Amino acid sequence: MLARENARFRSFPLAVQKSLARHLHLREVKGGSEIRMQGKSRNIYFPITAIASQHAIIGNGRGAFTQFLGSNKTIGFAFESPQYSIKLEGRWCCSGYAFEISVQRFREFLAPGQETLFEKFFANIDVRRLTNRLYCAEHHCTKQRLARVLLEALDVNQNDDLTGATHQKLADLLSIRRETVSTIIGRWQERGILQATREKLIITNRGELERAVCSCYEETVKIDFDVDRYMSSLSWQLEKPRLVRTDVHQTPAHAPA
Repeated sequence: MLARENARFRSFPLAVQKSLARHLHLREVKGGSEIRMQGKSRNIYFPITAIASQHAIIGNGRGAFTQFLGSNKTIGFAFESPQYSIKLEGRWCCSGYAFEISVQRFREFLAPGQETLFEKFFANIDVRRLTNRLYCAEHHCTKQRLARVLLEALDVNQNDDLTGATHQKLADLLSIRRETVSTIIGRWQERGILQATREKLIITNRGELERAVCSCYEETVKIDFDVDRYMSSLSWQLEKPRLVRTDVHQTPAHAPA
C-alpha cells in the first residue's frame, strides 16, 4: 500500500489503515499551488513525495512560517480555532504525490467524543508553533533561524538533498532579504557545512548546522513528538453501530403462537 510510505499513516493501527485506505485518493500536486487549510469541505493529505509549507496568520495580519509537512507528517489536521483568531495557510513547496481524504470522511472514523478533544489538541499545537516562531524572530539571529529552517526541511525530506531550496524561498520563509541568506550560505559553503547550487542545497555536515541552530529547533522537535504521541493514542470506530428498533414489540422465538 503506497499510503504506508507516509510515517503518520503507518503509525495508525493496521485495521484503521485498511479502513481508511478505501477512501484515499492519490493526487499529483504541483509546487507553488495553495492548500485549503480551513473549512469543513477541505481535505486531509498524507504526503508521499510532495512537501508543503504552512504559515499561521494571527488577527492583526502578522504571520509566520510554522512548519514543513512531508512524508513523516499529515496536512489538514488543523481544525478551525476561532477563539485564537489564527488562520492557517498552506502551499505545496515541492511537487510530488500525496494521498487525500475529505476531513468529513476522516472524522467518521474517530470514536465518539474523540473529535472535540482532537480539535482542542491541534488548536493548542498551532498556538505552540506560532509562539515558537514569533519568539524566535524576536530573540535569535538570522544565522540561527536559517539553520533551524534547514534542519526542519531535512527532517521532513529525510535526506540531505534539499532540491528547490533557493535563496529567495528561504528568505521568504524567514521574512528577510535574499542577500542575507546568500551571505550566510556562502560562509557555510566555505566551511564545508553544505554545497549550494542555483536550485539545490546539499547538507554535508549536519552536526555543524545543529551547533549553529537556536533552542527553538529543540522545541520544534518536542512539538512533533507530542503530536506523534497523541496520534498513536487516538480511539477509532471502524464500524458504525447498528440501529435497534425499540418501538416494536418482538415475540420471543420460543413463545407459543
